[in-house]
Amino acid sequence: MVITSSVEGEGKTETATNLARVLALAGERVLLIDADFRRPQVGERLRLDSELGLSDVLTGRGSLQDLVIDVAPGYLSVLPAGTIPPNPSELLGSEAMGHLLSTVERQYDYVLLDAPPLLPVTDAVVLAAEAGGAVVVSRSGTVRRQQLAAALDVLESADATLLGVVLNDVPASHSDTYGYYYTAKKPVSV
Repeated sequence: MVITSSVEGEGKTETATNLARVLALAGERVLLIDADFRRPQVGERLRLDSELGLSDVLTGRGSLQDLVIDVAPGYLSVLPAGTIPPNPSELLGSEAMGHLLSTVERQYDYVLLDAPPLLPVTDAVVLAAEAGGAVVVSRSGTVRRQQLAAALDVLESADATLLGVVLNDVPASHSDTYGYYYTAKKPVSV
């Protein structure tokens, strides 16, 4: 599945890395691929050597087995973005990428692709059409409704499956129904 957002700064990489960790802790075999050639961050976030990775596999400068990093052997593996290519969208939509996805989906229970935001570039749409679908991360207070609607329309127009929307950084309010259960009440002095 592709993890993306409407615009930059909505928490997609954090969501992708956390989801990968949670699935691995649940005993699933997970491959997290940094498919954001524009601003790769997975390697840095996980403190991995990310000099070589996905782009190098796709261009034949390295093999998948040599460049995948086992973070938690048997459970969590990471393929960093690698060398930044001059043609990200074409590389992600290439026959080599399709072959890579069909290979890794047989080896892992879950393959998560951290992709760029949907509105500025077409990379995530290209990937979502090839993958099982996309999860769109939306940060409260960062994205506008029109931007989220436009991003969802882009996915729909590409016949990509929307797997869900993750809404993060929602402010807790005392007036919310559930706010009572998650915020401490001040003691009443008599």
